[in-house]
Amino acid sequence: MACGGDVLPSFFTGHLTTRFGAKQVIVAGCLLLVASALVAQLGIGLAGFNVALVLLGLGWNFTFLPATGLLTASYRPVDKASTQAANEFLVFSTAATTALLAGPLVNGLGWATLNLLLIPVALVPLMVLLWQRQSSMASSKI
Repeated sequence: MACGGDVLPSFFTGHLTTRFGAKQVIVAGCLLLVASALVAQLGIGLAGFNVALVLLGLGWNFTFLPATGLLTASYRPVDKASTQAANEFLVFSTAATTALLAGPLVNGLGWATLNLLLIPVALVPLMVLLWQRQSSMASSKI
């Protein structure tokens, strides 16, 4: 069942990315991550927890897959192996580290604080995309 929750959105994320663009889908993913943190704060009980997890999974999917696609368009073919290896190492090292730290973090910081910390983390890509958009608009006026 957990595998299905991770895989199902991937069937349509590529289509959404093609239709709306990677950056727009990443923005939607970041907003879903923020919504997940807010629902986790407000939702008490199993239903709130389940909704927060669904939003978290969708947000992760909508940010990770288009970002990976953008990465593949950003390097020279000669750098493909080393760039993809570095990306995989960073992604899975982070996933392993956070999985190992999940229990101690919830125990030390508490559920509410941990969810609140997700909000600024999810807003960083939004700020980068906004900065990038404004920079490109400013350079096109020159």
